[in-house]
Amino acid sequence: MEAKHNRRILAQKVFTVLILDLFILIGAISTNLVPSIYDRIQLSYGLATVAPIMVEEAIFIIISAAVALFWGYWIDKISRKTVLIMALLTLSIGLTITAFAQNFFIFILGRLITAIGFGAQIPASYSVLADIFPTKYWSTLYAGLALLLAFCNTIGNFMAGFLSPMNIWGLGWHISFLLLAMMAILAIIISILAKFIIGWHLPNRGASSIEEIDEELGEEVREGLIAYNYTIKTEDLKPLWQIRSNRWMLYMAFFYVIPGATMGSFLIFYFTDGPFATFPAALRTQVAEIFAAGAGTGYILGTFILGPIFDLLHKKSPHLRSKYTSIALILAIPFLFFGFLSITPVDYESLNLAGIVDPNDTSLDLLKYVVIVTAILEFYPSYIFYFILLLFGGIFAAPVSINRTPALLEINLPEHMGSSQGLLNCANQLGRGFTSMFLAFQFTLFNFLFHLVKGKVLLIISLVFYIPPVIWWIKLTKDLPSEIKNKNQILIKRTKMLRNAPEQKMDNL
Repeated sequence: MEAKHNRRILAQKVFTVLILDLFILIGAISTNLVPSIYDRIQLSYGLATVAPIMVEEAIFIIISAAVALFWGYWIDKISRKTVLIMALLTLSIGLTITAFAQNFFIFILGRLITAIGFGAQIPASYSVLADIFPTKYWSTLYAGLALLLAFCNTIGNFMAGFLSPMNIWGLGWHISFLLLAMMAILAIIISILAKFIIGWHLPNRGASSIEEIDEELGEEVREGLIAYNYTIKTEDLKPLWQIRSNRWMLYMAFFYVIPGATMGSFLIFYFTDGPFATFPAALRTQVAEIFAAGAGTGYILGTFILGPIFDLLHKKSPHLRSKYTSIALILAIPFLFFGFLSITPVDYESLNLAGIVDPNDTSLDLLKYVVIVTAILEFYPSYIFYFILLLFGGIFAAPVSINRTPALLEINLPEHMGSSQGLLNCANQLGRGFTSMFLAFQFTLFNFLFHLVKGKVLLIISLVFYIPPVIWWIKLTKDLPSEIKNKNQILIKRTKMLRNAPEQKMDNL
């Protein structure tokens, strides 16, 4: 009987992780479909320039940032499962509208509804996952999630860029949005069925935090045997801001995302319009995507390798995770700086690909792109340095994404997990929105910044925004131990109360 119960609990944990990962995947991909198909959307709706699309995407990000605060509060207030289903439903509606949008107004409407659903992605998923996995695994957990998000960024760009020319089902660039909508609807159906098949419920709030004080009690809270009945109150929001490390984290999130958002929103367009402008139209975007992806390769590798290492550091001392995060970010700046300097214009004719590559072939022939990239590296060896330098730059930039969520969760009470994550996500998305709006403004008024020399300068200048996060991580390193201690003192009192009230049952919060 006990073995059967344990299998059911394990099945629920695994299913919850898979559903949350799918939610993260759908939301993250939805934000990265547009940059690689600016020109196709512009042509489809007869727009004079891509600037309106850039503005729309900036508004998309800003709205998702604003609603993250709303979602975060209600995640801490009511059933987290209800919030999760509502967010998935909103995502599916927005993506479906976008997939069948016949004019730019309907396209904007679909993207705005998608943004509302996407705003719940981080607060909902991260707060639930924090209660499934013990705190000693948090760096590894959020490294894995950062890795998933990095893959989603790449998948979104490639999905739109490579599928659009194939004109599947006659939908052209719309196909990517339809596929994501179908995935979201499937996730909702599976979630509803899981309630009846395995009695699916989410872990109670506070499981991992209580586990730090009392391991056995924490597992009982996780399994729903004992309820942690503390929920957020409106008057709790001001004290959240008064915690100094929360403020450092929010400031850091806004500035840290700007270089990455510049690369994500601008690098493909820059390669297409600048270094690879001489390439045939059928190849240009896809090759640009491959070289732009070089900026994310190191980030992906860094998140994969460094998560478990930071967990080991945290076991030695709470401040080591943040200390080495700031050191790594300092090292990232010169690698990325010299990597961007390595970008040079490529003359397609000089690659001698005539007879080897059909410039009008739009099929997904991976060997063709291997041949093209190899030729570029052979005739323009500076791109070898480009890939190597961006590899190490990405590795050293990754720890911020790995460690900011664990640090935030460590200093905030369990009933504030969703709200604190909402605040962090809001700051992060506002940074992305600021970047997208800035790029749209520059494109509209100062188009010269988007060409070869000036575009490279724009990429390099964006690295300046890594400096403030370094400063705030240093401040965080000093404040973190005392703030963790303050939180634990409150939890020690609550743990004693829970131990003395075993009659509390699962409320499935």
